[in-house]
Amino acid sequence: MARTISKPRTESSLRAWLDRHRRSPVSDDVWEQMRANSLIARYLSDRTPDNLSALQRFAEVLARSHRQGRKAPPGPRPKTGVFSDLETERAAVFSRHLARQAEADPDVQRIRDEFFRGGPLDAEQVERLLGSVAARFFPHDFFKDKGIPLLEHEASIVDLPETGKKKRKRKKKDPAERRQAIRIKWGNKRPFSKPFDCAVEAHIMERGTILAIHPKGSRVMPGSVLDEIREVAERLVGIYLWSQVAAQRFVLTGEIPQIHPIVLPPAHGSTRQFAHCPIVLRIQPWVSAGTVSRAYEMIHKKVYGSKRRPISLKNLALFEFVFENPPEGDRTWDDLRLEWNQKHRAWAFKNYRAMRQEFYRYRDVIRFAGDPLRRDRP
Repeated sequence: MARTISKPRTESSLRAWLDRHRRSPVSDDVWEQMRANSLIARYLSDRTPDNLSALQRFAEVLARSHRQGRKAPPGPRPKTGVFSDLETERAAVFSRHLARQAEADPDVQRIRDEFFRGGPLDAEQVERLLGSVAARFFPHDFFKDKGIPLLEHEASIVDLPETGKKKRKRKKKDPAERRQAIRIKWGNKRPFSKPFDCAVEAHIMERGTILAIHPKGSRVMPGSVLDEIREVAERLVGIYLWSQVAAQRFVLTGEIPQIHPIVLPPAHGSTRQFAHCPIVLRIQPWVSAGTVSRAYEMIHKKVYGSKRRPISLKNLALFEFVFENPPEGDRTWDDLRLEWNQKHRAWAFKNYRAMRQEFYRYRDVIRFAGDPLRRDRP
């Protein structure tokens, strides 16, 4: 029976889901590293069970890395865990240096001067800006022309009543085609409404681009305030190799994106027939070979497992042989055994039961290598 997953829809519900299924809370350090590597935004933009399972695995790997960094492993390993004190400090110093360079970027300064009145935003201002549908829809010139303060307004979507022929025409139309307006309130001014002959969110979803930092993975219209911030952040990504989320957070708040000595980017593909989970490490050039070896050993053990059955050339040949010649129709396992024994005399089977048992014993070990949610079948 297929495993079903209740898919969380927001960042807070995703963290609660991970806490529940890991049976221990996700630490703030692990959560921030997952956010910096765009793991959270990637799941929220494509909420599939496979992506959710992959996110859970990466949370386990990162959590174990942080745990090892808090206790001294036995033997010659450095006392701080995977990374030496020098490597950890070098990453921190380099992170601050890149942030200083980015602070002087003309586009970053322009955004903060024109949009934020000269400085980065605090957490409350960021939440208010990201939650404004007007900031997702309208350009900065719109706010300037209307005298609407970018950081001190409330925007909402309201339904507009249908009248006359349009009412009869749209009676059986899809709800996404209903008429709506964006209503903006600020100070003691009279609310401003901008009507549209369509559903606002549907329009943004159809034409907008994803804003990675948005807690709901929402889209923004091209040319809007948040889209302009996204474009500036995207240019920083190309220069400083930051993640989309980290670059957008930097433009908004000035928070320094952290450079890690070794990063494990998400790399996972799977169906019911296979799991492809390569271990991809992005390594700073000043990290020692010993650190790389320890990091790989730790990640390999977590991703691939420590109790996997060893695979032989015979197992691989049998796996491919059976998938190319499946026992179906008039072809029986004994027919397969006779054909196999003719081609592979050194690996001949005395009876078809032994052949079938060995195939099933190693089939999932080969197909689902790197997927810890799969278990070897006896």
